[in-house]
Amino acid sequence: MGQVWLFFQEGFFHIVSLDSIDHLFFLLALVAIYTIKDWRKLLIMATAFTIAHAIALLITIFNLVTIANDTIEWLIALTIFYTCIANLFLQHFQNAKIYIISIFGLIHGIGFSQVLRTLFTGMNYNPWQTLLPFNVGVELGQLLVLSLFVLLIALIGKLKFMTPKKINQLISIPVATLAFFWMIKRNIF
Repeated sequence: MGQVWLFFQEGFFHIVSLDSIDHLFFLLALVAIYTIKDWRKLLIMATAFTIAHAIALLITIFNLVTIANDTIEWLIALTIFYTCIANLFLQHFQNAKIYIISIFGLIHGIGFSQVLRTLFTGMNYNPWQTLLPFNVGVELGQLLVLSLFVLLIALIGKLKFMTPKKINQLISIPVATLAFFWMIKRNIF
């Protein structure tokens, strides 16, 4: 039980800490266009992201896919940038968002697999005692963060001068700028 709890905590605190700042900004960008009334859409997207995320963790932990860490870090920045640009300019993106979010879940999951590889060093690997609790911790942390972001957006939306469009711009423009900077800094070309 100790190993299960350890990996659950590692997953949860990895998400809610500043060690995952790029993932936190991705989640913020993801919810920038939604309100509390859109909770079903957000839940569906979070679930699609979670499933893809879990699949990516599995396939990378079992060495079925290997992608250089530099490439994954650049792709994570790209997912953030694309989400912000889609929020601002690509209304047609919303219809395909669940599919795109699933692809982004694969990319972010591969990124998290690097954390798991470090944790597994010198351990007997048991997916039920390591991978599953880590993933559950990540996903619960992610749901907590998403909920806090939605509540924050709802509070900002209560201000008379704030419209959904302004809130989207307030979030998506600076996050896109930061993600673009990360893409340049993490340049893989």
